[in-house]
Amino acid sequence: GRFAHVAATYDGTEVALYLDGVYQGGMVAAPLAAALPGALVMGELESTTFYKVDGVVDEVAFYDTALAPARIAAHHAAGR
Repeated sequence: GRFAHVAATYDGTEVALYLDGVYQGGMVAAPLAAALPGALVMGELESTTFYKVDGVVDEVAFYDTALAPARIAAHHAAGR
């Protein structure tokens, strides 16, 4: 019942996750990259292997570089 700003970055080595502009943790991307079949899917995929978004995905953006934590926090603040 609430909106959330979710961001993930990948700098070539690590995937970092942010929720409402705050860093939640990261992981080395090698296991993640090996597990992905190739296509990026936003929302729902008809498979039990992937997580389903129970809500609405809005204003998706992709950048050619990993955003700095301050930039992600600024994006969150601008959306409030």
